Amino acid sequence: MVNTSFVAQAAPDIKRKLQKLEGFARMNITQPIEVANKVFMNREVATEREAEKRLKKKATLLAALKETDAAKTGRPQPPKGGKPRAPLAKDQCTCCKEKGHWKNECPNRKGPSKPSRYREEPRGKNLVGLAGIELD
Repeated sequence: MVNTSFVAQAAPDIKRKLQKLEGFARMNITQPIEVANKVFMNREVATEREAEKRLKKKATLLAALKETDAAKTGRPQPPKGGKPRAPLAKDQCTCCKEKGHWKNECPNRKGPSKPSRYREEPRGKNLVGLAGIELD
């Protein structure tokens, strides 16, 4: 009688396991408790396995999504294991790799060139408000 009320109040997975056992009503009270404890401990392991499966599935989906996004951009992907680009010097052009100017001032670059952001004339020669005063 105690065993049947124990089984009736148990969780569904524990109830299923106890009802599969033959003669659970005639067992000593400690035996169904041991079975219930085993099922309960395995429940945690099963949830951990399911969580790992979900995580692996997400990782594979993310990797597949990343591959399809890279293919959609149309840009060629750098070869894996290829040589990395050498770093440029501070005064080196990215177009022709010559030193002394930057990309926007490159003489070999196609298209309209932009004016230099550095002044060509020294300060003090063209002062607007000081007409007629020599600075020397």
